[in-house]
Amino acid sequence: YHVVCAVEDDTIIGVATTGPRGGDGHVGQLGVLSQHRGRGLALALLQECFRRDAANGYSATTLTVDGENGTARRLYEKAGMRVTREYRRWERDV
Repeated sequence: YHVVCAVEDDTIIGVATTGPRGGDGHVGQLGVLSQHRGRGLALALLQECFRRDAANGYSATTLTVDGENGTARRLYEKAGMRVTREYRRWERDV
């Protein structure tokens, strides 16, 4: 697995992780501190994950997101990603 960090003044302000899943690269975590959002850091972190996944021979990079998270969906679309599958979660109180 790879960890990609955005650093400012010796402080980590954003992080992404990528590694193998199902024969592709997969972004497991992506986050930027709230006070640093809106600067393109998440997009830059994603692009670095794509670069690393390609360097490792993967033909695609995947991730999962809550379908109701419009901000995240817009980011992923801006990065050139598209929805290929949707899942529904079922649950029951016990």
